[in-house]
Amino acid sequence: MGNLKEFHRTNTFEKAWQRPGVPISILADLVIVPSYDSGQIVNMQSTQPVVELKALRYRYPRSEHLAVSVEAVCIEPAEQLVLTGHSGCGKSTLLHLIAGLMDPTSGTVKVRGTDVHALRGSKRDRFRGQHIGMVFQTFQLLHGFTVIENIFASLMFSELSPSAHRDRAMGLLETLGIDTPDALVQDLSIGQQQRVAVARAVACSPSVVLADEPTAALDPEFSIAAMDLLQEACRSIGAALICVTHDTALIERFGRHERLSHLGLERSQV
Repeated sequence: MGNLKEFHRTNTFEKAWQRPGVPISILADLVIVPSYDSGQIVNMQSTQPVVELKALRYRYPRSEHLAVSVEAVCIEPAEQLVLTGHSGCGKSTLLHLIAGLMDPTSGTVKVRGTDVHALRGSKRDRFRGQHIGMVFQTFQLLHGFTVIENIFASLMFSELSPSAHRDRAMGLLETLGIDTPDALVQDLSIGQQQRVAVARAVACSPSVVLADEPTAALDPEFSIAAMDLLQEACRSIGAALICVTHDTALIERFGRHERLSHLGLERSQV
């Protein structure tokens, strides 16, 4: 079990980096976990789009085809959108572009009115932390650490007082029905790991949560409960939700559905 005092005192992943079973890529991806802006929840009453995409293009190096091509999409505050398309059509790439984890070949991605890709380095990381949460297809929890330490990991990027981290984490875990905060995450069931992943994504009340095939790793009996959990968690904090999936059974759960091919996102030659 991780040492909570040490984990908080360093305020870095130096110790985690050395822990067996914790891939560097997972630790790096935690930068996308949201954080508070000066400890305050973002005002969700704004009529400004939460996410705005314009003339967005992405081409992988040495490829003759566009992996992403979308003319214009706006996501409103608290809106829940599902994007469908076949495997390999650019769904995950799109989410990485929105999160600022990849730079587009051309076009713009605005989150809360800010051009994400105009920000560089730590400024982009901080902005991402303040406004974007993400639920990964395979959860990407920090193995070797406890449930509550995984929530603390997201709160480390916030400006919320460290003395308030435990109350925030415990409140979330209680709301999401997790009563084993000191259990190692790798010892949890798949359904429990999904709950921890959702708690981590919404811990700091982001403006938007990006969900990458959130039910792909789950058996059918877990999928409904997992989507109920994710959608209700976003509603409770007023966050928009963008869910990408190839599972057409999820469409009826969302107020808005777009096919990636209709947005020009299917791979096309230029």
